[in-house]
Amino acid sequence: MDTTPFWYIVSTDVVKATGVGVAWWWTWEKYWKARHAEAMKPFRELREKRYLEVVHVAAVLSSTESGLYTQDEIIAAKKRFRELYVAELSMVEPEEIESSMVKLAEKIDSELVSFTPKQKEAFKLAHALRDAFLASSGLSKDGVHLSDTPTENRPPSR
Repeated sequence: MDTTPFWYIVSTDVVKATGVGVAWWWTWEKYWKARHAEAMKPFRELREKRYLEVVHVAAVLSSTESGLYTQDEIIAAKKRFRELYVAELSMVEPEEIESSMVKLAEKIDSELVSFTPKQKEAFKLAHALRDAFLASSGLSKDGVHLSDTPTENRPPSR
């Protein structure tokens, strides 16, 4: 006859069940994090591409007095800055980037920060698309997991 105490058998089974539960939870969480990261990949890639464009445009616009760029290049950079600022970057940028772009635009040409009614609507649309994407990804506007330094906010009124 087995002389193992009943409490020992029960506690061993509880420990085993707890271990199985923890392992299952850890695996499940790891799976969802990987799935979320994969779902966010196109968004991060788009943002990275836009950021590189902004860096180039900012370099051109901040170096206008240096003679490094032709007038045509400066005009093209202003046009591209406006396109990025009004719509394309607005869909992926956090508040810090947006406010930095506003500050740069005000230093370069105050006209860059004024919107026509159509541009204002395009700006609003870009923000709405971004917010809808974040919501469908289960992300909040205030704690946006966009960046893998994932936290970004949204939008100041312009």
